Amino acid sequence: MEAAGRVQFCDPDYYPIARADEREIAVRRFGEVQADPAFAVILVHLRIPPSASYSDDQKLAVYREWKALAALALTPVAGGGSVPDAYSFDYRAAKTSGPSPAPREDGVRVVGSVDGFGVVDVRQRTDAGPLMCPICLALGTRIATPTGGRAVEDLRVGDVVWTPGDHGERVAAALVAVGSTPVPATHRVVRLALDDGRIVLASPGHPTADGRRVGDLRAGAVLDGARVVSAERVAYAGGATFDVLPGGTTGAYWADGVLLGSTLRSP
Repeated sequence: MEAAGRVQFCDPDYYPIARADEREIAVRRFGEVQADPAFAVILVHLRIPPSASYSDDQKLAVYREWKALAALALTPVAGGGSVPDAYSFDYRAAKTSGPSPAPREDGVRVVGSVDGFGVVDVRQRTDAGPLMCPICLALGTRIATPTGGRAVEDLRVGDVVWTPGDHGERVAAALVAVGSTPVPATHRVVRLALDDGRIVLASPGHPTADGRRVGDLRAGAVLDGARVVSAERVAYAGGATFDVLPGGTTGAYWADGVLLGSTLRSP
């Protein structure tokens, strides 16, 4: 990243809503970070000496680097042996420096490779425009409530919707979070059609109630008691996508009659 540019990504601690103070999260997850083989490399990069204990500032700095590395995918390039000679990369880099590039800051697509000695070869740089972090449901999606379906964009915190209870029963619960984000004209959503006639449009990364992603579903898969007939990616001109989170233990709700999970649910 020092050679090609810092990776630009939708930070899970801020997208789609802020989960908590980033420093608190860094402290809470530090044991997980320490267990990662990348930990030693991050210490060297940040010039932090190995120690039996670290300050909260150090934990935050390490945690930010750990998240950035997790967002940067490297693909092994076959070199004729069991160990790759190099790794290729193709990612969004921020145009400015800093630990947490703004989500809507313009970025640049960087394509290249890095060899086993750390030599970086950047072969391509192209403007990528602003990074958008879609919050899943299409404009106009009807959310099931005790008073009937309501458009997702019209819902507010405190509004009551239907959500599954612990035993699958339908219970009324107030929304504890709502979110929306602008999306570019090039954004595509999945038009998910079930064999009982239900159809819902959601971004590919939107979770189902059982933890799958809408974009991973294929014809024949079972969802909410029906089979998927088609899962076609289509152009979306709604300008923004939306999501809600009802209170309760499941965090799920019915969108255009289809039971889905929420991206706003804390991990």
